[in-house]
Amino acid sequence: MTRATRMCPIYKFTRQEAAAPKAKANILRALINGALDDAALYAQTFQTVIDQCVGCGSCRLECPSNVDIPKLALEARARYVRRFGPSRHSRIVTAVEPLGRYGGRFSAMLAPLMKPGLVRQAGEVFTGISRRRPLVTMARQSLFRTVAPVAGTGRKRVLYFSGCYAGYVRPAIGRALVKMLTQRGYTVHTPAQHCCGLPLLTKGMVAAAREKVRRNLGQWRRLLEQVDHIVVTCSSCGLASWRIGPVCWTRPPCGR
Repeated sequence: MTRATRMCPIYKFTRQEAAAPKAKANILRALINGALDDAALYAQTFQTVIDQCVGCGSCRLECPSNVDIPKLALEARARYVRRFGPSRHSRIVTAVEPLGRYGGRFSAMLAPLMKPGLVRQAGEVFTGISRRRPLVTMARQSLFRTVAPVAGTGRKRVLYFSGCYAGYVRPAIGRALVKMLTQRGYTVHTPAQHCCGLPLLTKGMVAAAREKVRRNLGQWRRLLEQVDHIVVTCSSCGLASWRIGPVCWTRPPCGR
């Protein structure tokens, strides 16, 4: 057993050879070079191999040949989406932003209806989301409805990129950050913003992820010239924006 295999959390849990990094590498090679060009083969392969890669990077760190399996898996997912489109499951689990933006007021009302076992079981069949997973509800009012676009009067100015979780699921996190920074003498800008693109990227929806970043940067372009720092309450959102839009995130404050 290789060190990379020992480090793969999915293999350690399932003990299935299809979850091992070597299996992923072999099937990814076949997908990328076109050896598997049938939709059924793609679907079967993804179900048994590719979807068992969570992108943690453990195998890449341990691989003596420096093979980047998570990056190859992302490329395979992207090729699948370009060819066959995203699955229903992928569309649902990447839709936090539109659900929060337009469905927050209804989320609390619908939550009791989603609790019965038969409803959860039907939802699992339709969406692919386990019925045992706790239901995530959106806040009735998003962060952007409860904080001012510009708060505070301090000399130091920051742009707050909340991400979807603090923006639509737990706005109290964002409100606490704005309150803390303004009390410490900062001016906090909370502009209109979109998803960081990471959920879309993990499902191979690369073009959609890039479009989210493009929209954010298009809306913030002038503001980026005025602020001293960009702050986040979700580290993955900050890192995703840095990785997906590297050309646009070059001002020194972003990299501090």
